[in-house]
Amino acid sequence: MSEVSSQVMANRTDPITLSAPPIGLVDLLVKQIYGNYTFIGATLFLLWMGMQLLPPRNKLPIMNKKKWYELSWQRTIREFTTNTKEILANAQREADGKPFQLYTNQGLMTVLPPHYIHEIRNEPKLDSTLHFHKVFFGAFPGFEGINKHHLWVLMTITSKYITTNLARFTKPMAEECSEVLKDTLTDNPEWHVENPSTMVSKIVSRISTRAFLGKDFCDDPNWIDSSEQYATTLFYAAERLSVWHPWIRPIVQWFLPYCRKLRDKSAQCSSIMRGVLKQRKAVQETALKEGRELKKEPTTIEWAEQAANGRHHDPAQIQLSLGLECLQPLREEIMSVLRDGEGGWKKTSIYNMKLLDSAMKESQRLKPLTLCTMRRIVLEDLTLSDGTFLPKDTLVVASSSQLRDSQLYPNPDKFDIYRFYNMRKIPGKENAGQFVTTSPEYSAWGHGKHACPGRFLASNQIKIALCHLLVKYDFRIVPGSPTESMAFGFSIVTPPTARIEVRRRKAEFDLDSLEYGNE
Repeated sequence: MSEVSSQVMANRTDPITLSAPPIGLVDLLVKQIYGNYTFIGATLFLLWMGMQLLPPRNKLPIMNKKKWYELSWQRTIREFTTNTKEILANAQREADGKPFQLYTNQGLMTVLPPHYIHEIRNEPKLDSTLHFHKVFFGAFPGFEGINKHHLWVLMTITSKYITTNLARFTKPMAEECSEVLKDTLTDNPEWHVENPSTMVSKIVSRISTRAFLGKDFCDDPNWIDSSEQYATTLFYAAERLSVWHPWIRPIVQWFLPYCRKLRDKSAQCSSIMRGVLKQRKAVQETALKEGRELKKEPTTIEWAEQAANGRHHDPAQIQLSLGLECLQPLREEIMSVLRDGEGGWKKTSIYNMKLLDSAMKESQRLKPLTLCTMRRIVLEDLTLSDGTFLPKDTLVVASSSQLRDSQLYPNPDKFDIYRFYNMRKIPGKENAGQFVTTSPEYSAWGHGKHACPGRFLASNQIKIALCHLLVKYDFRIVPGSPTESMAFGFSIVTPPTARIEVRRRKAEFDLDSLEYGNE
């Protein structure tokens, strides 16, 4: 527009009426807006590319790198999840005893060889609770069961109250085990097919619920169903969410089906918990008014209040695996201890089932819950004794490859139920052969100050369940059923198509009539 035209326009006093916006102005606005968005988009893309190209602070080699032309780690992570054993074995062989990194379904992990276990066992700059909080997204709605605050309370309950009161859990766990076996495996004397994963899940869920929460929760099918589904959905939801970039997870988690289901199950569990607690309170108040004293089984609900020590916590979120030829010697030991020995479910009885303890430890050695243990997150920059540098926020795991080391365990691939039973006869190794004992050579439970605090109760639970299963039932593998465990990421799981046949057998003695000790 010329200066003259500008002056003329400026001197006009009559209003100008436009029937449509000037085309030039529209074009200018469109170009300006489009240009801004293009600039912002290009800037964000270049920033993202720059972050991908920047050298990471962690200098350890990444053993499963993406291809140079790939813009994301999706294929690498998917390949790791479905082929973990081979990728981990190749990485360990290539690293030759040195630390390395792997892109996993739970993020970039630094894998330490077993010889680092002793050094990091009590390292204050490493934390396990925050590791689980991060990889399982404990800050997101629905994932509260793995939230760092609830985990802290649960760890306190387990170490301070449960482990020191193990004998008090024997009776309720044994009673519930008898009931759940009747409900799941029945008293049918004919062979019938069972899914071992489903069977074990139901047994463990009921026994744990009875131990942690009491009889009223065990009798509530809604609680059993919701809590089981919550635990299962939690892992699937975390798996689906982990493939998304950290920047957009807070948004994506609202729309992913498994995350929505997790929030629903979390809400259901909380609702059921509130209802039962309200009912318990009413019963207690009535008893108090009538001057009656209530006999209560030990549960973790009251202990949670004490462990929380004023911190906010949600009680619902805190509550949230033999060769068949070995069955007979195990049955004989069970009879010898429970029927012919001191008799009954006593603390000493459970301890004296040493062959069963050995079989459990050997089974765990060959088929641990995870290929890598001692999950930690680095709280501050950490330099190990050999100069290995671990930056803050690094996710760390320790390899469990020593569990099949022939120098530690002769014939390491052979299942020998007497392996640890015989070890306990060696002077100086009496404790090393116990199921609950941890060491750099046996880290299935972890090791050091962050070793699994619930292993003592778990040991008792497994022994009680196995006593009932071995004395009351016969087992055989369905022909053609897979028997080898499979890896899903670092986790070791039973093949979903595995099947066994079960039938009720004539027991040599009545387990359900045994007396209970009060130690």
